[in-house]
Amino acid sequence: MTLLAERTKTETGRVIPISARLAGILELAKTDPTGEDFKPEDFIFGDSVGREVTDVKKAWEMCLLKAHRHTPKWTQNNSLTPESREAFRAIDLTFHDLRHEPAAVFSRQVGRSTTCRTCLAARTSRRPARTSTPLG
Repeated sequence: MTLLAERTKTETGRVIPISARLAGILELAKTDPTGEDFKPEDFIFGDSVGREVTDVKKAWEMCLLKAHRHTPKWTQNNSLTPESREAFRAIDLTFHDLRHEPAAVFSRQVGRSTTCRTCLAARTSRRPARTSTPLG
């Protein structure tokens, strides 16, 4: 996946490797519910018809509930019903947890938590990270 510099927060372009599974999901996301291709101005991670999602909180709640096989129900003022709110609370996962989850899985698989901590460390400098072996 290529991120153009003008579309990133740090204004730095980069290429992010993705799995074949994610590539397949993104391929499916190219069409709207009627099977028509989204237009270039539509949002990839928008609503079902390509409009911008402005309420990330609601999208996050719906995503988690559906992933845990709970059909979210909403009140008239667009908040979760008490039943859905309780189901959401029971999941006990925050949006911020996503940053750490891939590293935790990787750490369990390879058993090297120091490598994961290095990958996740917040960078405050534009200098390359120090390594124990010379690069190049």
